[in-house]
Amino acid sequence: MCMNKGKEYLWNYHRYFYTLFHQHENDRHVSEAAQIAEKLY
Repeated sequence: MCMNKGKEYLWNYHRYFYTLFHQHENDRHVSEAAQIAEKLY
């Protein structure tokens, strides 16, 4: 239960910054975030 809540929070956190920096950082930031997400999930 607790772990799922944490993953859900981290995913929302990731989505927020993805939309925030998408125009500025482009594919480099997205690929880095994707690698981090793979480690988390």
